[in-house]
Amino acid sequence: VIRAHGGAIRASSELGVGTIVRVYLPVGQVASAAKSASPSASDSHKASIVFVDDSRDAVEAWSEFLELQGYRVRVFCDAVEAAQFVTNHPDQFDLIITDLTMPGISGIEILERLRQVSPSKPAVLTTGYSNADVQARLGKLSGVAILQKPFRLSALAEVVTKQLQDGSPREVIARR
Repeated sequence: VIRAHGGAIRASSELGVGTIVRVYLPVGQVASAAKSASPSASDSHKASIVFVDDSRDAVEAWSEFLELQGYRVRVFCDAVEAAQFVTNHPDQFDLIITDLTMPGISGIEILERLRQVSPSKPAVLTTGYSNADVQARLGKLSGVAILQKPFRLSALAEVVTKQLQDGSPREVIARR
């Protein structure tokens, strides 16, 4: 029922502590916006996304939303592991979404490594920092859209669609 309404559910349990069940349901307007931004039938069979964020709960919810839109998503909560994957397997995904600040290695460092092996791979950088600060930190990296946190699911769907279509660089999407 939850998936049929464009939502997601996550449960975690720890013996002797209890169970946490999280239910994510889109707001009516978000669901309709996300539906219109979802990939076409042909795109959904080939669009593969790498999603990197050290917040497991957040990345699981966001990736499940993208999977409901028809994308295949590979999740990494370890930034160093993600950097190794994208460097060694750039042909196994079409888009990378990465958080800016994570333990071990930053999202920008991951993108710099990716650019060495795949200069035109579209990317999305998620961040809670100000646009000016992020623009300065990005330097000469191109093809990177910035998605300001917190963001709506419709904004995530929109930026993913745009990046997969044309990889428009340095577009800031802040739909709070």
